[in-house]
Amino acid sequence: MYLPGFEVLFEIVLTIVFCLVSYPFRVFAVLCAKYFEPDLIQIISGTDSRLAVIGPHKSVHKLLVTCVAEGSYPIKKCHEIFQRQILTAKNTNGVFIYERLKWTWKMFMGYPFWRRTDFKLENHIRDYDYTGELSLPDFRTKKDLEVVLGGLANGDWDPDKSPWEILIVNNYHMDKISNNDCSEVKTAFIYCVDHVLMDGFSAFNIMKQVFDLQCTLPNIKLGPPPGTIKQRFLLWMKLPYDYLELIESTRGQRQLAVNPEC
Repeated sequence: MYLPGFEVLFEIVLTIVFCLVSYPFRVFAVLCAKYFEPDLIQIISGTDSRLAVIGPHKSVHKLLVTCVAEGSYPIKKCHEIFQRQILTAKNTNGVFIYERLKWTWKMFMGYPFWRRTDFKLENHIRDYDYTGELSLPDFRTKKDLEVVLGGLANGDWDPDKSPWEILIVNNYHMDKISNNDCSEVKTAFIYCVDHVLMDGFSAFNIMKQVFDLQCTLPNIKLGPPPGTIKQRFLLWMKLPYDYLELIESTRGQRQLAVNPEC
């Protein structure tokens, strides 16, 4: 692994100086938020903070998961299932696992903070209600769904609501057979969520729990880190700059995978 010596040294020094200057200000911002912004919960830290710098109104990092279930699902039944399986789920310490589904975030003094919302489940789980270019016909098929998924991925969020929604597509058919054929009627669910709230694995696991899906996801196993200790240290110091270059080169580009199989 080759790393230019002067460039790496400059980036190390710059990173150290930046940390020494920014950390006290970060602590000051947390204290100010505690006393002047009572609706803020805590600062967004770690990997989540890099996904929250744009603001809650832009869907820069939106995830979409689709599931198809047999039969029809009334909206009330969907609310009951989600309330029972997800919103009341707790870990071994008695903490709600999916509490973030009731949060959004807000920029304060240059830092993103989690913020409470006036959460109402009916705002997030609802019958498909988009109109215009994103409207669906009364008789919905797989092709119709694929047409609107791209537009849904590009749609923005309401900054006063938690950035996620589950859209219920009733009268869904895998193929265009006949408007009078009800034997193959299914219900499709489109789960849209911002990457700040959770990653793709978590989003898929929510749908697994709601619908008791039996499919599995591959386990990711990381091997031992390559290189010497010195090389790994230099790599970590250089990583923020490489990440910024990657964001700059890919911003505005979206990829949508359709027809995922479980």
